[in-house]
Amino acid sequence: DYAIFAVIEYDLHKIENHYLTLLQRLTLPGDEPPPIISLNYDIIVDNTLLLLAERQNRFGFPDYGCDIATESYRQPPKFGKIYKLHGSMNWLYCPACQRLDIGTSRSGRGTVKVLDMIYAEEQHAGGDLQERYGCHGSPCRDCRAYVSAVMISPTHLKDYRNPHISQVWYLAERALRQAERAIIAGYSMPWDDVDVIYLLKRGLGELPAGAITVVEYDPQNRPARQHPVGNNYCKVFGEAIDWHTEGFESFVKSYQPGRL
Repeated sequence: DYAIFAVIEYDLHKIENHYLTLLQRLTLPGDEPPPIISLNYDIIVDNTLLLLAERQNRFGFPDYGCDIATESYRQPPKFGKIYKLHGSMNWLYCPACQRLDIGTSRSGRGTVKVLDMIYAEEQHAGGDLQERYGCHGSPCRDCRAYVSAVMISPTHLKDYRNPHISQVWYLAERALRQAERAIIAGYSMPWDDVDVIYLLKRGLGELPAGAITVVEYDPQNRPARQHPVGNNYCKVFGEAIDWHTEGFESFVKSYQPGRL
């Protein structure tokens, strides 16, 4: 877990954030952005929602769909929804009393002012997030047992029994069922990832295939049926999916309001 945390922390400084551009174009002034479902541990989208809220002069964290006990997270109003199916690098879980906390490292705060509250609370609890990921662990604020990360490992046998993760999955499926359009980027839909595939099928099964946008990068610009990832989606949703091969960055740059 510490190795994953360290690698993500290092790479966060080099990644160009295209989520902000997309979410700004998908969000009308005064409204909240559409719900986001993520399979990633990183907090790029999380911080993007915080920044978007700040630019709208709103003070609030995204709603993660789980019972986070950290007081500075619970108090402010929420802005946007993000359901992280595989956990998050800024979550810390106590397996003894099932308390879930959120933290932030100094490097992960960026320029978003609201994160100062979380960081101050982490310091009071005995160090920032990076220190709490150390090899010796960190005590729970309630029962003093050692907390652990919430990161569902990318293996064939994934363990989703964490009660907070179960709640996230339930709300993610509900969000999919309520969707009128869906944009899926960066997910190849491998056939051994049956839990996520069934989630998408159950949630988006009633949507017309043309309302499901799939963004992939293919320099050959092959049709969906001739591309391994596109073929996977065609088998699940049908050949009429809205298939894009320009990659996420180019898709975001060419997206125009009103298109979806």
